[in-house]
Amino acid sequence: MTHKIDLEQAITTVYEFYTAQLKAKEETLRKQEEQLIDELMQSFKLKLDTAIPTDYQQAMELSIVRPKSSNYYPHASIEYRSVTFILEYGPFSGGEWGLRTNSEAYLAHIRSEDLLNELLVRMWKIRDSQVQPL
Repeated sequence: MTHKIDLEQAITTVYEFYTAQLKAKEETLRKQEEQLIDELMQSFKLKLDTAIPTDYQQAMELSIVRPKSSNYYPHASIEYRSVTFILEYGPFSGGEWGLRTNSEAYLAHIRSEDLLNELLVRMWKIRDSQVQPL
């Protein structure tokens, strides 16, 4: 009977050992993923700041969205006529800016930051013209 108890204890000990190792590995991967996301956010913010003047970003109420995991890229969203336009920059779009709606339909790949800026200025002007005086 003691033989059986020793075997159960050995199995429990091995299980606890591997569970602890797995948890430590998961925590390391989580920290690495957070670091990768932070780097993506810094890169995206720099790219956004380079392409779009800050006053336009504020006037457009452009909000930057942090991805939930490293499988997603940072993006900026603009609310316009009850449609959310999502602006992305990354390798998924060939290193270009991409504009899509919240329904995931791609509207355009924008190859030039000047075109991107012009597009945002036009959207800003149209949006402002829709505002009704109080």
